[in-house]
Amino acid sequence: MRLRSLRAFRDFLKDARRPGHLSADLLVVGVDANCKGFSVRRDLVMT
Repeated sequence: MRLRSLRAFRDFLKDARRPGHLSADLLVVGVDANCKGFSVRRDLVMT
């Protein structure tokens, strides 16, 4: 499930780079790091 969420987020960012695609002023993304620990979750998101 988490890989699908990260893949969808990356797809969103790719689409958002296209001119005129993203009309939002703010994007809020939340991740629950308690199940794996902050460092593991951060490293997963940063790769």
